[in-house]
Amino acid sequence: MLVFDDADQEKDLPSLAIELAGRGVPFVLLMAARLHEWRHASLEGHIRRVGGFRPFRLERLNRQEVEALLDKLAQAGKLEALQPLTRSQQSNISSAA
Repeated sequence: MLVFDDADQEKDLPSLAIELAGRGVPFVLLMAARLHEWRHASLEGHIRRVGGFRPFRLERLNRQEVEALLDKLAQAGKLEALQPLTRSQQSNISSAA
């Protein structure tokens, strides 16, 4: 299961994990969010009770990676809110976050 910031159901994850573990259903929760948000939600302890908890830190994309990602989004027609911006503005979004 992939869980991200906009899912807005993080309070249900511990009970879901407990139920799946209790039924013997193998599962992996891949939670993508800023580190402090998950710690603030107090999910780490709940998730550790029913399985492994292994955080992976991802560094910010470098300029070359941002440019490559923007190229792929443009080719797929998925720039959406970035579309009206100049390429320079699009590239600088990631450093403003």
